[in-house]
Amino acid sequence: MYAGGVIPPSLPTSLAFLFLAVGLFVHAGNQILSYNKIKDAITTRYSYLLFSIFLLMSVGILTGGYLAYRNYERKYRTEVELQLSAIGRFESGPKLKRGEKSVWETGKFL
Repeated sequence: MYAGGVIPPSLPTSLAFLFLAVGLFVHAGNQILSYNKIKDAITTRYSYLLFSIFLLMSVGILTGGYLAYRNYERKYRTEVELQLSAIGRFESGPKLKRGEKSVWETGKFL
C-alpha cells in the first residue's frame, strides 16, 4: 500500500500525541506561572529550562517532519514528471506504417 519504508501513524494516534503535548504545555505553564507553590529559585529555574527544552524539541520535530514531507513531495513530483515526459517522448516517436515491425519487435535495439 505504501511505496516507502515508513508507514505514517494513524489519525487517532496523531491526535493522542497532540492532546498529550497540549496537556504537557498546560501543566508546565501552570507550574511556571504559579509562584505561590514554587518558592525555591532553583526549582523555578529548572522549570523554565525544562519548558524551554520541551518547546525547542517540539519545534525541531515539527520542522523536521515538514522538511521531510517537502523533500518527499519534491522527489515524487520529479519522478512523475520524468515518467510523463517519457510517455510523451514515446508517443511522439516515429509512427509505423501498416505491416511494418517496430525496432522492439525485430530485436535490433540491442
